[in-house]
Amino acid sequence: MDDIPVHVILTKVDKVSEDVADDPSLVFHSPVIEKKVKEIGDAFGIQSNHVQPVKNYESETSIDPRLDILAFNALKQMTGSAEDYIEDQLRIDNMETNTKISKLNITLPSCTEWKRFNSTSGVYWVDPDGGGGVAAFEVYCDMSTTPPTVTFHHDYEDRTHVNGHDGAYSYSKSLAYKNYHSIGCWTDSNPRAIATLEGSDSNLDGAYSTRSNPIYKCYLAAKSRGYTYFAVQAGGWCASTATAGDTYDKYGPSGACNSDGEGGGMASEVYKIVEASVDQVAAYVDYVGTSCSQYIKYECYHSLINGYGGWYDRHGQKAPFWGGGDPDGTSINCACAQDGSCADSSKECNCDKNDNVWRSDEGYITESSYLPISMIKFGDTGGGEEGYHTVGPLTCYG
Repeated sequence: MDDIPVHVILTKVDKVSEDVADDPSLVFHSPVIEKKVKEIGDAFGIQSNHVQPVKNYESETSIDPRLDILAFNALKQMTGSAEDYIEDQLRIDNMETNTKISKLNITLPSCTEWKRFNSTSGVYWVDPDGGGGVAAFEVYCDMSTTPPTVTFHHDYEDRTHVNGHDGAYSYSKSLAYKNYHSIGCWTDSNPRAIATLEGSDSNLDGAYSTRSNPIYKCYLAAKSRGYTYFAVQAGGWCASTATAGDTYDKYGPSGACNSDGEGGGMASEVYKIVEASVDQVAAYVDYVGTSCSQYIKYECYHSLINGYGGWYDRHGQKAPFWGGGDPDGTSINCACAQDGSCADSSKECNCDKNDNVWRSDEGYITESSYLPISMIKFGDTGGGEEGYHTVGPLTCYG
């Protein structure tokens, strides 16, 4: 409890300054009062802004707003410090609670069940099919929504160029549902809670203080070694070991991390890499029902979708429709076919016009029995033809 904020009320300020005695509103402009405030702060070992000068009511026969303002300002400063302290303690308590829960490996079916016991966002163990099929796995539960939100990220969410693959379905990418989430800010000291990877991985380019995307690059460095936890501090310094999950909290929580997620001075923003197989993600989708969706988009330049590309469902089967299309269609159909807006009215996707104009087909897949997307394939991108694919994360509510 040593970090409880301390405030000192400095009374009778009119006795040390004639100017303030004549006009109490001058208290914050008086060099004499300023000097006295500093002396008191030094004596108690606190900052000067935690010394609150006030003037007592003594011989006054009526209310003086100039005196009331000083008292109200002192009260405001003290209550503000108290509120900040309570918020910090609640945040630290929640971090410690989530850490204990994570290490205990307790499982519940979904984030909805977890929210009944703990409303703090964090990483939790889930077992949506009750142990009868897939193994329990970890997800990040965003408890700020009702029902909670679970987002399954994967490694091909960025807009990605497709070129030089002319044969049908010759370009192929399997989606791995793996990402990272913060588990809080933790104090560091010497010896380090987690050893650094600086200077030992090609992903960690240049000086860490000026490195672009330092969190993602630290994630790549940790993932390439098969590690589960990594830490970023001081704007980019990266640390990770095989045992980081056991050591990151050895010095306790910290409130010194910056809001950019890149830690602070001797304060580590610690992240946990969370991975789920396609079967595990599918089990979660089945448990929460119809409240999941996933976005897909293909931008095309003289590149067909029908006959050359498509997305593949949880079972590895090519889906009969594109995002926003009709699942019961007889061929791959896109959102434009639903409202008659396709570039060629005789086709069911804009890209199937197959001309030298940049076009696109996009939409959300909401048919839960198909989700998650397990693979994407494209072709018809040779000899000046090309495309770009974007596959969003799978988002579920529940």
